[in-house]
Amino acid sequence: MTLVEQPVMEATVDPLDGDVDLLEAFAASQHLLGGSSAYQRFRARAAGRFLEQDPDLELWMTRPIEQRLADVSSNSAMWPLVTFALISTRVRADAEFLLTKAFGHSMRRWVTGLYPNETQAMHQAAARLNISEFQANAFVAEGLAFAIAFCGKPPRGLTEADIDDCVAAVRTSEAGTPAIRHSRGSRLFGVRKLLFEAGLVDCPPAQRRQGGPLTREGRLATVAAPQIRATILN
Repeated sequence: MTLVEQPVMEATVDPLDGDVDLLEAFAASQHLLGGSSAYQRFRARAAGRFLEQDPDLELWMTRPIEQRLADVSSNSAMWPLVTFALISTRVRADAEFLLTKAFGHSMRRWVTGLYPNETQAMHQAAARLNISEFQANAFVAEGLAFAIAFCGKPPRGLTEADIDDCVAAVRTSEAGTPAIRHSRGSRLFGVRKLLFEAGLVDCPPAQRRQGGPLTREGRLATVAAPQIRATILN
């Protein structure tokens, strides 16, 4: 009989609690990335070794982009820690770093795992807008992940101005390829629609699709799961 391997440790801590040690939160969140228990332990140990050399990730993020890219390239095991710190809003990153790293392709597990209620509400919003699941996944993995990492805010904390800042940063940057910049701009446009439709951003346009303004509670009435509505409203 094949035994099912267990995660590195039970997620008994809140990974979004800023008072929780970064390494502790990262280790407790390994089940979100998946992989064997041995590989989860390997990721946690690699993160610990990196933090022994560079204990202040915020300070590390201020270093020249060439140095940061070189660090990541020479130690690929540190990338999961960096992305966790970004998506859990412990640190922020500049657009040049995010675009050069094509940030977002592998972020869906972090974003959906750390923000399950918000991302589920966005997927429900996508269905109401006739947006395919494939597109919705791209908006979450690439657009929402970029916005969280760039603004240092969780989905519910983002504002319309934050998304505008993200779009402006992408448009004015020369980092990354033109294809990456175009993709991130498009994804951010989709994120804006989903955040509003899901009731996560309270900046309604002048008219909703059916005509007339719609309150935050009115928009959330279309969210199917009551527990998600309650979580978002609180």
